[in-house]
Amino acid sequence: MAVREAQPGKRVELWFQDEARVGNKGRVCHRWWRRGERARGPKQIGYKWAYIYTLVHPESGGDFTLVLPFVNADLMNLFLACFAATLPEDVHVVIVLDGASWHDPRALDIPDNLTLVFQPPTVPNSIPSSGCGSISKSVSCRSASSTIPTPSSTPAAPRGKNSSTKKTVSNLSAHFRGS
Repeated sequence: MAVREAQPGKRVELWFQDEARVGNKGRVCHRWWRRGERARGPKQIGYKWAYIYTLVHPESGGDFTLVLPFVNADLMNLFLACFAATLPEDVHVVIVLDGASWHDPRALDIPDNLTLVFQPPTVPNSIPSSGCGSISKSVSCRSASSTIPTPSSTPAAPRGKNSSTKKTVSNLSAHFRGS
């Protein structure tokens, strides 16, 4: 493998990275009031949230997380630099990321002990085509256009046909270990 050849004498590890937004979104509340008049009272206006940047190492169960106020290339650089600083000298990490705009390698200062690998825009059998498509044939889901439960249009992925995330992670881990 190219990474292993480029990093002789180093242990190569495979990690996965993603972000998640968490926070508070204000909403309109309902009060009993006289018909034709708007209810008076304080309300929350605006939104407050943070982003959780996380790397996970499925083989060991290890993780690295920072909670940051935004998602952009500058904060992604900070996240990568902080993570790279925690690694031992003899470790080189391959990080699998999605195609978010702030992951653009042209805008990132990638530390020497990290290599970024990007997922293709679509990966078969990894993302359901609908909100609950590959969970089960018998599971119902609701779409924004309908409040009537309908059977899923996407059949469940057959077991043993590369449908297991654990098997995929295990195969990738073995590939990067060189086994």
